Amino acid sequence: MSEQHHHWYPSAFRYGVSFGVMIQLITRVATKEPLYVRPFSYLTVGLTMGFVMSYFDWWKRRATEEILYKQDENKYHNMVRAMNNVRVGEEEEITHMVEYLKGTSTRV
Repeated sequence: MSEQHHHWYPSAFRYGVSFGVMIQLITRVATKEPLYVRPFSYLTVGLTMGFVMSYFDWWKRRATEEILYKQDENKYHNMVRAMNNVRVGEEEEITHMVEYLKGTSTRV
């Protein structure tokens, strides 16, 4: 019985919500405003920060994925270019060997 390990990635939305609520709480304490005034501001700031963090996380992942795809594409094209160079080199060597065997050239 082999169990597959499910990769868990932390939720950027939850992080943003908790960050927004903590920012609001710290701001209220720093300005000495009572914590019970405007209770829905905790929700609005939390949800706003949740969406902002979630979007930033999505954008960062998408940009990283695009960079990795470009690197793979460049790696593939470099490999094809190197293989073509090897083929050209082998063809030249075979041509020189045929010329040598025919006796028309002294090149090896």
